[in-house]
Amino acid sequence: MTHLIYSMGKKKYVMTHLIYSMGKKKYVMTHLIYSMGKKNYVMTHLIYSIGKKKYAMTHLIYSMGKKEYAFRIVCRYARAVRILLYGHKKKHPQTWLLVGVEELVYSSLSSGGSVSRICTRIILLFDFFKTTNS
Repeated sequence: MTHLIYSMGKKKYVMTHLIYSMGKKKYVMTHLIYSMGKKNYVMTHLIYSIGKKKYAMTHLIYSMGKKEYAFRIVCRYARAVRILLYGHKKKHPQTWLLVGVEELVYSSLSSGGSVSRICTRIILLFDFFKTTNS
């Protein structure tokens, strides 16, 4: 399950406390902080595991100086991951919020990861959509 807290309708957007369970009793807690309206944009410490006992840690640093480059990466991967998660016809306007998850999943696919294996371990987004749509 994924619990993503998102404050909408404000100048500052915060997405924090991404809790992801890899089939174990203990949860891996990831803090994804995305602050808007500030000079620096930071998304760090995304922990994601692809079928391994140990968790692979990926640091996605999104700073003002790399904003344009990061945005291109997101645009490039967004459609492929959206199709992977939801199919061709079902669209979600909130897709842009999933930038960290999208890049991690798609980069895993690009590096030769099994689609079925990734799908069985992909982060569940239902709580996220409930939160953002409420």
